[in-house]
Amino acid sequence: MMISPIRHSVLAAVAVFGLVFAAPLAAPAQEMAPSVVAVVDYESILRDCSAGQSLRQQISAKREAFQTEVEKAEQELRAAEQDLKDQQSLLSVEAFAQKRQEFQARVAEVQKFVQARKQTLDQALTKGEEAIRQATVGILGAMAKERGFNIVLSLRQVLLVESSYNVTEAVLAELNRRHPAIAVDFGVEP
Repeated sequence: MMISPIRHSVLAAVAVFGLVFAAPLAAPAQEMAPSVVAVVDYESILRDCSAGQSLRQQISAKREAFQTEVEKAEQELRAAEQDLKDQQSLLSVEAFAQKRQEFQARVAEVQKFVQARKQTLDQALTKGEEAIRQATVGILGAMAKERGFNIVLSLRQVLLVESSYNVTEAVLAELNRRHPAIAVDFGVEP
C-alpha cells in the first residue's frame, strides 16, 4: 500500500504531536542538582606538570639512543652498498643479482627496525600521557567533591570564563605533589 506524501506528512505531524504532549504525562523526572562549573586547561597541565616534563625527557633520551642505532645501521648500509657497487664488475650477473637481493633484504630489515623504534616511542608517549590524564581526572574528581562543582569544561571549549572558575593551577599543583615524575614504559624493544 502506497501512502501519499500529504497523508505521510499528516501522520508524521500526529506522531510528533503525540510525543510532544505525551512526554509531560510520563513519570516526573528526578530533580537535577544545579550546575556548578569548573574550567581546566588540560593542555597547559600536560605541558607544565613535572610528570609531563619527565615524560618528555625520557622520550627524548630514548629517541637519541634510537637515533644512534639508526645512524649506525645506515652507515653499515652505505658501506654495503659501496661494496656491492665495487663488486658489480667482478661478479657474474647471477652472483651480483643474489648480492643485490641480500642487500635489499637488509634495507627492508633496517626500515622495519626504524619503524618499530618509532612505534615504540609513540606508544610510550601515548601511555605516559594517558597516565597523566587519568591522574588529572582523579584529582579533578577529588576537587569536585571538596569544592562542590559537578561539571568540568576544557578551557579550549570555553570562550569566556570568570577566572575564579579556572582550577588549572590548583590541579597542576596537586598533580606535581602526587606525581613529580612518571616511569615511562617502553615495552619490549624489538
